[in-house]
Amino acid sequence: MSSNGMSADPDMIAYVGTQFRPIAQHLYDLGQGGEERLALLIAACGDDDMGREIREQLLPTAKIIEEAGGSIGAAVENTGNVMSALALQLKAMERNNAANIGHGFKR
Repeated sequence: MSSNGMSADPDMIAYVGTQFRPIAQHLYDLGQGGEERLALLIAACGDDDMGREIREQLLPTAKIIEEAGGSIGAAVENTGNVMSALALQLKAMERNNAANIGHGFKR
């Protein structure tokens, strides 16, 4: 444990990293059907003047929101990957420190 009372547990970091994967998958799943949602929005606006005006106002924002879902899922998945790699790195450092101490080396 460090002087600030915090410690890094590689097993817990690895566990937390694995918990990002189902969240990322859920976000990817939510992103499926985006084209269908956009088509429904277009159909719901109708084809009269007011419908075209509403569609022109809503469609660009709706497209941005649909695209953002996949990007957020990728960011969440990447966070899980980084945490898993960090856990592996910490375990390797612990093994190296233990080996060095065992051989009489000082930190």
